[in-house]
Amino acid sequence: MSSPSRPASSPSTDTAASTSQGSTRGYWNRAWGDFTSWCDRGAAASGFSAIARVVVEDVAWMCNKANTLNRCYRGEYDQFVDFISIQCSGLSPGFADVDPFFKSYGRQKVNTPFCR
Repeated sequence: MSSPSRPASSPSTDTAASTSQGSTRGYWNRAWGDFTSWCDRGAAASGFSAIARVVVEDVAWMCNKANTLNRCYRGEYDQFVDFISIQCSGLSPGFADVDPFFKSYGRQKVNTPFCR
């Protein structure tokens, strides 16, 4: 069964990277995998809320900036990962807005605020 697809989107120029210590590759890969699998199963955030997956100390997340239900999509998150890995060097925490769909995707350590 293939996952639903979404029109191509690009992260906006509203991107931030943290100078804090990057993630542990194993934990980050598991958080990323858990999050995208969850998206494949139809995970969505209600209006002005967030969904996240945490593995030990690493968090993969999506913030919904709309007042309606908003799905996460593997393709969008994977595109975010590629983009943020270049912008924020390797496994550093960071986020990117996906303006056309009123959401942002991010990765970071636990106990760090997100959904700015």
